[in-house]
Amino acid sequence: MDRELNGKLPIKWTKDTVAIGAQSFPASESFPALIYPNPLNPAKYVVPNTGLTIEDRGYNGDYGTPLWGDYALVKAKVGSEVPELLSAGLFDENWKLQK
Repeated sequence: MDRELNGKLPIKWTKDTVAIGAQSFPASESFPALIYPNPLNPAKYVVPNTGLTIEDRGYNGDYGTPLWGDYALVKAKVGSEVPELLSAGLFDENWKLQK
């Protein structure tokens, strides 16, 4: 993730862990996918994501409907095309984590 954004997004991604709110997972096997207003340019969004949130056979040219909400933490599964969903959800109207 861009150093300029470090500490400015609702996720914390270090060498050891990836976390959102009180949920934390090992960074060696987990990664975040989310959309969030860019703290450096509010007219744009930040979208750290390592791929589509749909399987290849579900792709029909319009990227389909997002399946994980505004954010997700997922676990990479060796030999699988689809990662394991660990946590997902929506931000509130003010882009804060819902309680």
